[in-house]
Amino acid sequence: MRYAVSLAIGFLLVGVVRADDVLPNGPGKELVVKRCGACHSPQIVAGEDETRDQWNDTLNQMMGMGAPLTEDEFNQILDYLATNFPPKVRINRASAERIADGLDLTDKQAQAIVQYRQQHGNFKSIEDLLRVPGLDAKVMTDKKKFIAF
Repeated sequence: MRYAVSLAIGFLLVGVVRADDVLPNGPGKELVVKRCGACHSPQIVAGEDETRDQWNDTLNQMMGMGAPLTEDEFNQILDYLATNFPPKVRINRASAERIADGLDLTDKQAQAIVQYRQQHGNFKSIEDLLRVPGLDAKVMTDKKKFIAF
């Protein structure tokens, strides 16, 4: 019984995460914390990666369940979510076009990633990706939150 209580308390403490710990700064963050945080934790938002249209649908669904958003608030939250939580680029499966679009890289850089992947196998980490000739390490490190391995 004591173990079960300790485990439950541990899960509760792990679940207590501040918005500043998981949500990137940017226009609309405070509104996301205020409006979205009224019903769920910031981890819920940070755990998603959707297209702008999918975020739009999600926000409409939340409004349908009673989320009180003005049109201006809706648009600010949508901009924040679409900017900070877009779909991740699945770097080991994505085409050069998807890599270029999803990571805002040149066609030449994206093609270099695909060619390197074909010659050396799948990437396992950002460090593996940084071995691709012609990529800027700082730029790629800054984009790592948009990459899935």
